[in-house]
Amino acid sequence: MNKKKLIYGCAVVVVIVVGWFLFSYHLKDSLRITVKNYSEKTSLYDTHIEYPQFPDLPKAFNKKIELTVLDAEAVFKKSSQENEKARKDTGGRSISSGEYSFAVTWVPDQLNSKIISFVMRTSYYTGGAHGGQDIYTFTYNLEKKSEVPLPQLFINTPDYLDRISQFAINELKLKMKQTSGVEPNMDMLISGATPKLENFSRFTLGAGESITFYFPQYQVAPYVFGEQKVLMPLSYLVQKKTN
Repeated sequence: MNKKKLIYGCAVVVVIVVGWFLFSYHLKDSLRITVKNYSEKTSLYDTHIEYPQFPDLPKAFNKKIELTVLDAEAVFKKSSQENEKARKDTGGRSISSGEYSFAVTWVPDQLNSKIISFVMRTSYYTGGAHGGQDIYTFTYNLEKKSEVPLPQLFINTPDYLDRISQFAINELKLKMKQTSGVEPNMDMLISGATPKLENFSRFTLGAGESITFYFPQYQVAPYVFGEQKVLMPLSYLVQKKTN
């Protein structure tokens, strides 16, 4: 009987190992943070996921962060399964164990008793020449008890999108020329940084009175340039009152 169980165990194609880790800590100004960290390994893919939760904030905000991760993970798993089935159906080679991959990481720009602002990235590979990446940002005002949409920051600057767009285009053009040595594709750059709210929806607020805009792969430049970002002083658009 034990021998049969051993043979059966060796014949199992998919083996899943899931580990959950919860890290909780306090910042010096009493902001509580819990970091969820877990991995999953099967014969098809590897996943490594980490994202924050904030016990003192509304459940809806924490749920939004969690669902962003879970939805992206579900899309990855579905794509991996569909692509692997298509590869087998067409007689393609067998994949190596865990060849498909998915990861979630996050980096804070500002975490204190007033503002929570961080960027979360998902990176994945489901076959093909190269993998992909998505960028998500979250900014929450603890004093106002609400998320911070971009228009709220520049409520007294009606042309803020035009001015942000011009700033971003100039900065990105200079940065990409410096890194590549050639002029960037201006049609692609202008299209991805045209003054539309969706083009600048990914942003974080820095403690030093700054705002950083994030542009995922392909938005403003070809894949080889990767993710792009632009740091802009808030003073560029917001004039402080003087007595």
